[in-house]
Amino acid sequence: MPNVNLKSVLVTGTTSGIGRALLEHYAQNGVKVISVNRRRVAELEAHYPSVRFEYVDVRSAEAVDQLVRGLTASGQLPEVFILNAGINRVDNDESFALSAYREVIDTNLYGVLNFVGPLTQLPAGPRQRHVVAISSMANYVGNPYGLGYSTSKKALTACFEVWSKMY
Repeated sequence: MPNVNLKSVLVTGTTSGIGRALLEHYAQNGVKVISVNRRRVAELEAHYPSVRFEYVDVRSAEAVDQLVRGLTASGQLPEVFILNAGINRVDNDESFALSAYREVIDTNLYGVLNFVGPLTQLPAGPRQRHVVAISSMANYVGNPYGLGYSTSKKALTACFEVWSKMY
C-alpha cells in the first residue's frame, strides 16, 4: 500500500480490524495519524505515542462537526479521511431488537454520513483532500445472520452511487 507522499490521515474505528491495520501501517511509515474511536484502548495509545487519538461518537453529527472544526482551527486537517467505523450487532439472534438495528444503522451509515456535511464545507487546501468510506462484501452478498449490517452497508453504497452522479 504505497503512501504516495501522504503526510496525514484520519481513520475511524481503529480499535480492531481494518482500521487498526491502517493505523499501524500509516504510523509505522511516518504518516501523521489521527485515530477516531468511541472507546479508549490504552495499549494503542502506549504503542503509538505519535498518533493523535480522538474519542468521538461518529453517530453524533454534532460531535463529528466539532471534531472537524477543531482540526480546521488547529490547522491539522488531514489529506485523507478513511471512514471505517462499523459494527455488527444484529446477527444469530432469533429475536428482533429495534435498538440493535438502530445502533448498526447509526454507526455504519450515519457514522460516515455525519462527516459529509462538515467535509463539504471545508475550503480547498493546497492539496486535495480525499474521503474513503470502507464497506465490505455485505454490499454485494447479503448476510442472513447480519441483516442490519448488510442493510447499513448497502444504504451507504447507495448514497455514494447517488453522489457520484451528482458531482
